[in-house]
Amino acid sequence: MIRRSQLPPWLGALPRVLVCAALTAVLASCSSGSSEDSSEPSDDAASDRPTASASPSPSPSPTLPEPADGENTQACADGTCEVRVTGPIVVLVPERIGVGSLEVTSIEEDRISMTALLTGTSMSTDSPQGVCSFGVTTSSDYGPGHVDISCPAGHEAVVNGLSVEVAGIVDGAAVLRFRPVD
Repeated sequence: MIRRSQLPPWLGALPRVLVCAALTAVLASCSSGSSEDSSEPSDDAASDRPTASASPSPSPSPTLPEPADGENTQACADGTCEVRVTGPIVVLVPERIGVGSLEVTSIEEDRISMTALLTGTSMSTDSPQGVCSFGVTTSSDYGPGHVDISCPAGHEAVVNGLSVEVAGIVDGAAVLRFRPVD
């Protein structure tokens, strides 16, 4: 066993030096680093706190495109028009394109329902984007056939020679673009 008197003098002071160094490090880490009263947070402490981000501004309300023909459905008599509709209404189009009229039956939040009255004895339907749906009733003794159409905004339905594009739907109103197709 080594006696204390046999150790070099600097080694005997080592435990006291280590304890003092450890206490100094602990006290320094608890200090805010400023000479101000410790009850007030330092700038460093404030910058470590999470800040509330500004709440996002609400997204702008969707708007309908301004239709070239306003609400004048009579402009569709030649088969080409762009109109705003707000509820059930009958739009007359030329019979030569295979549709005598198109009736808007309902406008929902994201979809419009219409009925196309057919003329002639043939019928064709198309939804270029594949999202419009059709229900066909053939002609009978009770009247001509018709096609029920349901189509969301931004899509087109074609019945015989008439294309109807749903340009937009907002707050119970829709803008429809009619044009003849070959």
